[in-house]
Amino acid sequence: MSKNENLRYENVTEKIPTINIRFREAWKDRNGKSIVQLVVHLDGKKMTFNTGVKVVPEHWDNVKEKVKSKEPEHEDLNLIINTSKAKLNNIFVKYRLQDKQLTYDLIKNEYERPNMGFDFLTWMEQEIEERRGEVTDSTVNQFRAHLMKLKSFKKKVAFADLSSDFFALFNRHMINKLKNNSNTRWNTLKTFRTFMNIAKRKGIITFNPLDRMPVKRAQTDRIFLDESEVKKLIELYHKKTLGDNLQGVLRHFLFSCHTGLRISDLVRIRQEDILRDMLILVPHKTKNSSGITVRIPLVPFAVQLVKDEAERRVNGMVFKTLSEQKMRLYLKDIVAYAKIKKTVNFHSGRHTFATLFLKKTKNVAALQKLLGHQNINQTMVYAHILTDDLEHEMDIFGSA
Repeated sequence: MSKNENLRYENVTEKIPTINIRFREAWKDRNGKSIVQLVVHLDGKKMTFNTGVKVVPEHWDNVKEKVKSKEPEHEDLNLIINTSKAKLNNIFVKYRLQDKQLTYDLIKNEYERPNMGFDFLTWMEQEIEERRGEVTDSTVNQFRAHLMKLKSFKKKVAFADLSSDFFALFNRHMINKLKNNSNTRWNTLKTFRTFMNIAKRKGIITFNPLDRMPVKRAQTDRIFLDESEVKKLIELYHKKTLGDNLQGVLRHFLFSCHTGLRISDLVRIRQEDILRDMLILVPHKTKNSSGITVRIPLVPFAVQLVKDEAERRVNGMVFKTLSEQKMRLYLKDIVAYAKIKKTVNFHSGRHTFATLFLKKTKNVAALQKLLGHQNINQTMVYAHILTDDLEHEMDIFGSA
């Protein structure tokens, strides 16, 4: 570096803001740990940057601003804090040397872009938290469960470790150690493929090692009831011989059979969502992705089920439901009372609606709208129920 360059560097570093370490004790996660942040004041504005380090309050030294030795991983955690501070300082120096206007978004994007030696698990945990609110809570919980599964395989995973061979070994771990079936493994790897694509978009990696998954999704049978079985449940409902709880669960299940509603929507619909026997809603599962509004005309029996729930209720929740766990248990008893020999769950109501609707109307496009599917390929999985009708029609054609 020349004398002039040295002088310029010294002048620039004098303008670099002070980077302070702050332990946010008041912000605790469900494990009682608090985050360690870096705080900078630039042009009168406060900027905060997460280090990714979390410890319980008794393991933090506020005076020395470091993790205490009683924390088993204190050396690694303190190294992460110091590395994060050095990285942020280098960013300030780099942009000052280039005479670039410093903004929070510019610094934040640069700071959050990990290098290939950065821990992928820490990065993914932060990405999951950033998506809270964009996706449903159940999706966030699923992401976290898949992340914990990978952590059980390997505690530290650098971006440089991510390869087709790495995920092939992880897949083997899910088979041999966790005893996961093919669809469970496919769903887990799909989550990591999603976050790999996010990392690719952010320029952290250049290719996604999960573009070709080491496991294929198996087509599972969708359990649905045929028309005669639905009639058995309707007859049981009209007899009113079940207790209040079972009668209520049967009412809710039959409503699903006649509307195609998922349980996540059934427990949320309000009287205000029904206008002139038309149910209008944005499905909870897809509200943060497609955001498609679904309009379901209610058949007379579905209208009657709403009235049976609370005839005088004109606003508020349509159905007073039990917990999903209890509904699943009661549904098994109900199916047994009706002498139906199928392993039915609540989602079978949606499958039943789709199957019977398509069998009677042959209208896949209309079914797509009623189910709120963004892609018609999602709806086409129900086309298998047309097989019997096609065979019958071919018999007629062959005998003509």
